[in-house]
Amino acid sequence: MNIQILDTNQGKPGVLCDGYRYRQAYTAKNGDISWRCSSAKCKARMRTDCEKTVVIELKPEHNHEAAERRNERDKISDVSIVIRSIWLCTRYCSVSSIDRLCLLIIKC
Repeated sequence: MNIQILDTNQGKPGVLCDGYRYRQAYTAKNGDISWRCSSAKCKARMRTDCEKTVVIELKPEHNHEAAERRNERDKISDVSIVIRSIWLCTRYCSVSSIDRLCLLIIKC
């Protein structure tokens, strides 16, 4: 399992493991760290060592798709919006507007 350390939007400790985001729940007396899935209705939990490098325990399954899959779905939606914008621009805009739109797309 690949663990990536990150901060939540509120600046609190978080990790990304196999495409799922976790927020820190508590630290045990022995130093192990307990994590909860950052999705509000998901009951998935994970426990790591104090250095956040080894997953000690992972329980129950997530009830949603991983963040990576959601991001891919959003990217596909963004591409379709860009394609529609280009189509509308070619239909209703001047040539200079189309050139500017193409330059914007190339920069992205």
